Amino acid sequence: MKRAMPFMAISLKGISQVILIENVISGAIILLAITIASIPLGLITLLSAMIGTLIGKLGGADEKMLNQGLFNYNSVLTGMALFLLLTGSFHWVLSLIGAAIAAILTATLMHFMRYMKMPILTFPFIILTWFTLLVSYRLTAFHINDTLVPQSLKQWELDITGE
Repeated sequence: MKRAMPFMAISLKGISQVILIENVISGAIILLAITIASIPLGLITLLSAMIGTLIGKLGGADEKMLNQGLFNYNSVLTGMALFLLLTGSFHWVLSLIGAAIAAILTATLMHFMRYMKMPILTFPFIILTWFTLLVSYRLTAFHINDTLVPQSLKQWELDITGE
């Protein structure tokens, strides 16, 4: 129980970091609001934050940055985006896998960008989400949600044969 409290606190800070706040209570309020709007989305949000925390801890991340929730917010954003933007029987699994990949990509980019003293901000979330949305046009396991119709490339007559 003693270990679970700091783990949950870090996870909630990661949720609050999405709106640039490092606060456990703010993270809990944001999670509560998301859960009231959609219980499945609230669950994905919490699990994505926990995945980011777990990967940061297991990967030996900088303790100060980990405690600030900086390894979670890209996981939270990626998990939520993929859950909302994709359809299919296992789109929730893909959301959690995306959250894990976002945490790994966040740690990797933080490692390489520290020499240039450049923040990575939401770059891992943006790259992973866009890549997944573009790949969804070629895969049958999952597709883009129909709510994205105005932006859907399905309406465009694109020549993708490469000729």
